[in-house]
Amino acid sequence: MPAVGGGVLRDLISGRSPLAVVASPIYLYVIIATVLAGALAYKVTDYLGKKGVAPKSLLGVQLSSNIYLFFDAVGLSAFTVIGVVVAVEQQCEPLWLWGPLLAALTGAGGGIIRDVVRADSNNSNLKGSLYPEVALLWGFLFSLFLIWEAGRLNLAEVWLGVVTTILGVTMQNILPFLARQQSRVWARVD
Repeated sequence: MPAVGGGVLRDLISGRSPLAVVASPIYLYVIIATVLAGALAYKVTDYLGKKGVAPKSLLGVQLSSNIYLFFDAVGLSAFTVIGVVVAVEQQCEPLWLWGPLLAALTGAGGGIIRDVVRADSNNSNLKGSLYPEVALLWGFLFSLFLIWEAGRLNLAEVWLGVVTTILGVTMQNILPFLARQQSRVWARVD
């Protein structure tokens, strides 16, 4: 549900047909392969950690948490860009409004659906986290950039906008967590 739920909601709201997830089976294959690779990587890291081969922490921060956080942030950044691109593709007007909304829905919608279906009372996507807001903010900035860039159609600059959005979303998700972890390390040292 987290991998495709937001995209399905986005496609339904924007009137995209067919839904991206059923347009080609490759999307489901990639999701299944990614889940299996992630589970394998987690098991290998856990096994090596128990054997004392792999470091349990990096600069005082739990390694498994960092890996999860990094890939989650990269996923949110990719879904943010995809949400804005779908808004452009579906000619949703005004782009400055629909681009960010579809970016936030694509990025965080699947996780919210998962938490609601699981009846998770500790729903991190709905309370205490800026996860959808990060996608909304960067989706807005990317939409404004595309509106500005539309008259010139310079693909190199559009590519730069995509990379900037991906790096911005990723860093905005990772940096606060790392800062909190480092402050805990320094508190233990003092």
